[in-house]
Amino acid sequence: MAGVSVVTGSMPSAGGSWRVERRLRFSRERRVIEGAPQFGFHTGGHVLIVEFAAGWIGSIEDGEVVWTVGAWDPGLAVTHVQAPFDESRFVAAVTPRTLLVSDAHVVHRIELPSLRVTALVDTTEFGVKELGNCVPAPDGHLWANDILGHQIVELTSEGQLIRRIGDGIAGFQRGTVGCAEARFGWIYDLRCGPDGRLYVLDSTNYAVRVVDPALGTVTTICGDGIPGGRGDGGPASLARLGGDPAADFDGPWSLVVDSDGDVYIGDTHNHAVRRIDAATGLITTIASATSASPPIEGVTDGSTTEGDASRSREPHAPFTKICGLDLNPATGRLLVPDWIDDESDELLVLVRAAT
Repeated sequence: MAGVSVVTGSMPSAGGSWRVERRLRFSRERRVIEGAPQFGFHTGGHVLIVEFAAGWIGSIEDGEVVWTVGAWDPGLAVTHVQAPFDESRFVAAVTPRTLLVSDAHVVHRIELPSLRVTALVDTTEFGVKELGNCVPAPDGHLWANDILGHQIVELTSEGQLIRRIGDGIAGFQRGTVGCAEARFGWIYDLRCGPDGRLYVLDSTNYAVRVVDPALGTVTTICGDGIPGGRGDGGPASLARLGGDPAADFDGPWSLVVDSDGDVYIGDTHNHAVRRIDAATGLITTIASATSASPPIEGVTDGSTTEGDASRSREPHAPFTKICGLDLNPATGRLLVPDWIDDESDELLVLVRAAT
């Protein structure tokens, strides 16, 4: 596709465990609409464009946009299907042949390869103020987050309401509380783990919370409600995630959970990807940027970072604003979409280096 460039290279890391396999830059020179396409890696590794402002999504295969679906045809692919997406924001795969698309209020279902679109549920019917992500659970149920309503809802596979998590009042609790009394800040992302527990990015509380549907509890596993960048090498419960209260979107923006239950966090305002080890509960940084505005060419070396001594030998990668994460379970590749500037977006593909 015109406007896409690829850079490959190695990325030093603690223990030589991760490297940058590919960098793809998507230029906006060809764009004729407002709003910035972001990558929606909520599909087990498929490469999708999610255009928020104009309300469409697209699929990329071998560097080409092969189809688009949405309210507006961007003219990037031969195949476009009209669909009433209102600020499309997240995509999730239920099966290899079924996608979910969340917009401001409605969860839509797309059947592949026909691209048949149906409205699964309008979440305003049960009081959701602003819909975020909607993801499938191992038991077939769906979980969705209400950003402005500070709550999570559990749905059947056909969109009927089962229960709510949280009392709808903005707040924060450390430790463990019951689902009914839990309080959250703006929840930007959530994912189901392999054990059926729900991992919640409690963004404006700079925290990661875990919902246990069987026990009816919500537990804070990372963060104390205060922004920062500390904690690498220690318990995640004592760590802090980055924030910028002056930014339009404060706190971390994305997370993903692998098959072992390890949690990867797109720590946006710290320009880093951090990992919580499920077995030990320890947090580390697996990749980070030396500044908020790195150059496009190449990858920075593994030089010492100023500040927290526990972060002194981080692997470095040129992150500006990490806006999404996905982990391909078949290959172990971590896909990191990044907003660079008004001219372009970028995707970095991280893989574990050979030991």
